[in-house]
Amino acid sequence: MACENTKTFRGAGEVFIATLDATTKLPNSNFRPLGNTPLFVVNTTQEFEDVRESKSGTRQRIAYITTSMDSEVSLELNSFSKENIEFAFYGTTTSAASGSIVGETAIVYSLNQAVILDKLKTSNVVVKNSLAATLTVDVDYTLDARAGTITFIDATNITIPGEVIAIDYDYVAQSKVDTFTQGQSEYALKMIGHNVTDGKAVRISIPRAVLSAAETLEAITDNVVTLAIGGALLVNCEDEVMIIEQED
Repeated sequence: MACENTKTFRGAGEVFIATLDATTKLPNSNFRPLGNTPLFVVNTTQEFEDVRESKSGTRQRIAYITTSMDSEVSLELNSFSKENIEFAFYGTTTSAASGSIVGETAIVYSLNQAVILDKLKTSNVVVKNSLAATLTVDVDYTLDARAGTITFIDATNITIPGEVIAIDYDYVAQSKVDTFTQGQSEYALKMIGHNVTDGKAVRISIPRAVLSAAETLEAITDNVVTLAIGGALLVNCEDEVMIIEQED
């Protein structure tokens, strides 16, 4: 039995991404790793035109001509980093160093409903009523410091509804992503890894692609969050769509 042509492939590796310059269509940044990427798939579809003979009357096919060819990429990301969130939802990231807020105000409309602070992961929280009297945690209100929420449980020292409270607190460094603030961008993608069946190096390059926003965000789920992203491969300035390199 001949075994000369039994090379099999099962890929493993990392996926990297870089933004493309709008004019040159070349990367204008270094390639950033996307973190754990359990899926990286390229699908190609073709359309054909039948050419039929006219002599015999049976209209047999004499040619089958490709009229178009399109390739699409699908990838799934497990890394919930701010860079991936920004990328997946066309967003803009702003960061805040750790700091303090003095006198953040909120209105208490009812008991047992949350007042949500501007920042996450708070500490040294001091809550005062409209008379500037300091209120007591677990007596007047409960506090979830990590979530930044205050819930009033007693109305002895406040007026319900409509009491204006003031909150002082410290907070840790944090970031936020405002989604869908950016327009469509073009990217270059590279999968750099190896063939698990023989351990040899493999690299797949997509020089130019347009990628969609993530299809879903499963914010509360029993599973690890996966950001599923798809897109279309485009021909670059050197007429390349996808390049596959492998170690001999």
